[in-house]
Amino acid sequence: MNHKLLIVKLDFKPELKRHQVLSILLSKDHLLPTAKSLTKFHEIFNNQPKFGKIFFETPDSKYYFAIITPNKIPKNYSYIKFSNLSENSTPDYKIILKAIKILGYEV
Repeated sequence: MNHKLLIVKLDFKPELKRHQVLSILLSKDHLLPTAKSLTKFHEIFNNQPKFGKIFFETPDSKYYFAIITPNKIPKNYSYIKFSNLSENSTPDYKIILKAIKILGYEV
């Protein structure tokens, strides 16, 4: 069983009023952080992840909302603007889209 995390960063620019830039933490291959156990994420993220609820399940994966300290991301990961993602470039695109809608963001 794989466990996958959705870690979102929201940049709000007050000078642009309601403009929000939504970014998702992904690997260089545009994959969500993935591990065989939740405890493995404590190694990947230096003991800092806080896990939320499971928002989606497949027969081989569970997807969780999670938060981390923004300035402590592992070297193989970066925040990528959601607007720069597509189904072709991001294997979990449809699941990310579903999660964003659950969180109440318009896309």
